[in-house]
Amino acid sequence: SGKQLLSPSEDDVTNNSNGEDQQHSADLSDADLIVTLGGDGTIMYASHVFSGPVPPILPVAGGSMGFLTPFAREEMLEAILIALGLKEVTADENDGDDDKDSHDNKNG
Repeated sequence: SGKQLLSPSEDDVTNNSNGEDQQHSADLSDADLIVTLGGDGTIMYASHVFSGPVPPILPVAGGSMGFLTPFAREEMLEAILIALGLKEVTADENDGDDDKDSHDNKNG
């Protein structure tokens, strides 16, 4: 099956009895991956949209601070491709944590 971009539409929003907008759960049951661009609240909102199991969420930082958003905007496309299995991580792209650990253990 092909990849499709899904997002809540205006039809998914209605007014409740207090005149406030109320979001209805969208039918995103076929989603393979959810990509959020924002902060920690955006991740929480994305998980709330689903009435059942939540697909994996790939959080991309959209602001200045995000404790739950490990990816920067510049890394978004590559992270999506890797998460969907359309690109493999090569040894060059490793962040080098393994090398750091081996250097730390030399003296101790």
